[in-house]
Amino acid sequence: MTELKVVVRRDLQRGLLGVGVGLWAVGLGACESDPNIDRVPSSGFFTPEFLDFGVVGVGETKELKTTFRNTSGASMTVLDVGYDPDNSAYVVRDENMGTLPNLTLRPGSAEDLTVRCSPPAEGDFGTTLLLAVQDREIELPLRAIARILQPARPVLEPASVTFQEIEVGRDVSQRITIRNAGDLPGALKLIKSREGPFSMTAAGGGLLAPNVGVLDPGEAYDLELHFRPADVARATAELTVELGDESAVLQASGTGQVPGELSCNTSALAFGSVPRGTAVRRPVVCQATGGPYALAAIRFAPGSSSVFKVPAFPAGLDQNRQFGFEVEVDAVGLPDDHLGRVEIVAAHGAVVGIGLSARVEPPLPGSTDLSLSLSWNSTGTDFDLHLVRSGRDLFSEVDDCYFQNKNPDWGAPGDGGDDPYLDRDDTDGFGPEALNLSRVGEVSYDAYVQFFNYAGTSPPTTTAFLTIESRGNPTRMLQADIFGCGDTWVVGRFTVSGGNLSFTPAGQIVDTYRSMANVKCR
Repeated sequence: MTELKVVVRRDLQRGLLGVGVGLWAVGLGACESDPNIDRVPSSGFFTPEFLDFGVVGVGETKELKTTFRNTSGASMTVLDVGYDPDNSAYVVRDENMGTLPNLTLRPGSAEDLTVRCSPPAEGDFGTTLLLAVQDREIELPLRAIARILQPARPVLEPASVTFQEIEVGRDVSQRITIRNAGDLPGALKLIKSREGPFSMTAAGGGLLAPNVGVLDPGEAYDLELHFRPADVARATAELTVELGDESAVLQASGTGQVPGELSCNTSALAFGSVPRGTAVRRPVVCQATGGPYALAAIRFAPGSSSVFKVPAFPAGLDQNRQFGFEVEVDAVGLPDDHLGRVEIVAAHGAVVGIGLSARVEPPLPGSTDLSLSLSWNSTGTDFDLHLVRSGRDLFSEVDDCYFQNKNPDWGAPGDGGDDPYLDRDDTDGFGPEALNLSRVGEVSYDAYVQFFNYAGTSPPTTTAFLTIESRGNPTRMLQADIFGCGDTWVVGRFTVSGGNLSFTPAGQIVDTYRSMANVKCR
């Protein structure tokens, strides 16, 4: 016998009453009363607890997943699947893509479910998925808005650009944004990206490929519209972009104008001799006349010495159509002549150049922690001055400052202030040779003098004289007779303590390093 029963269901989540009609098969002696079937919210049973499909195209299918978990203490079997209100747009499947009735979950177990939304028409398809299990119905709210999706459609922001009067040869730009205002993705193409003085590039000025890429709905792509007039005239253009099957046209216009000219108060800066460790600056003042002038850059021409710098760059023209800046010589390195050229570049491409020259000289007397000056009393002879750091070996590749390694990097790496410099190397008699150390950076230093070579048939008897100047100490003068070519005078050791130098003389003449002298002396 079958009995048609009307079951009153209470929606616990929304507080509504619904009427469900069920066909129940009962046997003889079945209970005559109607059981209450409760609605149970998704919390605790579904993760996530709510599925929002957003906008779904009519005739399209969108899938979302959720995990159904048995959090009760008994096995749970899905008896039926329904929707309130009834909704034919949805289908729910288990992880094997099977239907849910008869799905049984043991306590604590879970099943991944897939919910498909395939709306047949435009409208609001919000509903609640109901899983009937034993004496309850478990809810899962669903939301979807269906509409007919529009194809990709390009929108330009702005749609037109007018450039003011721009100097001939100057390149100016404005950011352009292309946005996909449709509901479907589309391929972005540049049908016409250059016309006359107008062109489009990627943001930042990079080149554009004919096919830029695909824009998803709502996605935007930035371009730059450039205007570089070639003559004094007004120009207009239409630049076209295509997104999917739709296109948009950018209207562009601008006017070219004769640029102004720049002149500066000097065409050359001669700094003369600059002692190492000092900086000298010279001012430059420039004036623009005639038409508009925009400063683009101040730079150094290729091949310019790195001792030249511009400490601060001007922002542009002042109210008198002038600007000024300074060129600095930062004297570093061994004594040498330095040349360069500073260039003032206009936005329209014109360049005004100023020649630069300077000579780096040894540091000023008394400005260094240690200065050594070597001289001798014979002609046609080559005596060499050596300074070796921290007890290392004479003639070592990185630890000896001498004629083959005139400026080793000692102390703090890259800090030229604590490096020694062999500022003068004499090879034909009398000297002087000069070595300077502006700032100590080692534990100790050893000084040596070697009789390296001679020009005659036999080495002359020679007396070498060494002048020692160290900051905070009186000047010392030492001398030694060196008879044999290849012999080495071990002068002594400078020890650093508290930033000060103390000197301990040695005064020995040795032939230990004769093999390192010229072949005539070996």
